[in-house]
Amino acid sequence: MTSLAADNPLYRAPRAGETIQTAASVGAALMVHLLLAAALMVSIDWRAADDPEVVQAELWSSLPAERPPTRQAAVIPAAEPTPPAPAPPEPTPPAPAPDLSLQRAKEDAAKQEAAKREAAKVQEANRRAQEAKAKAAKAREAQEKQAREKQAREKQAQEKQAQEKAAAARSLQRQRDALRQAELDRINKSLGLDPNAKAAS
Repeated sequence: MTSLAADNPLYRAPRAGETIQTAASVGAALMVHLLLAAALMVSIDWRAADDPEVVQAELWSSLPAERPPTRQAAVIPAAEPTPPAPAPPEPTPPAPAPDLSLQRAKEDAAKQEAAKREAAKVQEANRRAQEAKAKAAKAREAQEKQAREKQAREKQAQEKQAQEKAAAARSLQRQRDALRQAELDRINKSLGLDPNAKAAS
């Protein structure tokens, strides 16, 4: 017996990557549904189910017969007289119309004060910027001075080292010359030659 899927020409076997994607999508769908169920459970007001409101109603098939009035009438207390309503407050006189020139003068003074404060802020910012520039220039000069002094010290050290090397080389050369002369004298003595006579001739 062959399966219907195998008979269907549009069906193809899922590839390895597709089965992983299918499992991931099914897992994601389950996760979303679980989150939805949790949100619904949290949003329900469970306390309302604990205290249900009880409503009672009596159903009558017909109206009850009227009772005859009792012999003793109920004593109705006399109503206390209501206190008189308080008098409405006296209307306050309308405020005098503001003097426009005074208001404009106040506004102009406020604007001038704001402009002065702004100018003071700008001057303070400029002063701080100049101080920062001066400090940076001093620091740069100090660094340059230190660099020059270091360079001079290094140059002096190199010159001194070169002089010491030259002096050591001269001393070594003198020692070599003295050794060579002593060796020549020794050889001449062993050969019986008089070095002074050879020098005279």
